[in-house]
Amino acid sequence: MELDDVLLNATDIPPLDQSVSDPFARHGSQFKSASIELARVTKRRTNLENAFTTWYKQDDTMVPNIKLLYIKGLSRIIHICSTLLLDPSVCTRIVSENFEKDFLKKYQQFVTQSTLRFTPIMVSYQRVSPPFTQHQISFQRALPGGILILEITAKDNIFTANLCSLEKSRVGAHSDHGISSKIFSEECVRMKDAIHVHSFSYDFHLRYFHSLFTKRTNLPKGVNAASLLYSFYNRFQQ
Repeated sequence: MELDDVLLNATDIPPLDQSVSDPFARHGSQFKSASIELARVTKRRTNLENAFTTWYKQDDTMVPNIKLLYIKGLSRIIHICSTLLLDPSVCTRIVSENFEKDFLKKYQQFVTQSTLRFTPIMVSYQRVSPPFTQHQISFQRALPGGILILEITAKDNIFTANLCSLEKSRVGAHSDHGISSKIFSEECVRMKDAIHVHSFSYDFHLRYFHSLFTKRTNLPKGVNAASLLYSFYNRFQQ
């Protein structure tokens, strides 16, 4: 790796320690600091290259949570979309939580089985429990020009989709910057519209109500049909 490439994202090298009288020791200490920084950046870039290669080959290898957080930190958020789920004021907490789980499950099927072709990221956690185990899922889609990362979260009756991009040039891997970068940029724009958060939520609510009201059994305990429909109408009429 070229030193110029490393210095692009490196912090300033500490100045010479003037308290040390030996010039060899002063310069040796500064060189050691630069070498440590070089090793740190090289390791991070290698991890990024390995993650990109693994995802591009559709490998289901587990990704450490720390590495995933680092990748997200380097990526750019290109789209955020949130939508309200079932109104908790017109149903019980259990009904609301089950609705969130069903919504996440169906949306996961949508982004993995449709033309979006996202793949769930298998995350491993070290010494800590995974946050929002049942309410947060991350996906990736590796393209010749970069990586798209989609994170969906359902919490407190709010569903949020965060779409991030990480260009291959920032990963450090070689690519055809003319063609692949252009295709990747176009795909980023297409994905902003293709994730269909609001329209998906609208259709999901309609299917939920249809299933609920066409059953030949009583409604779930704590569900007020009139209030449920009125809340849905007020929320989506805009």
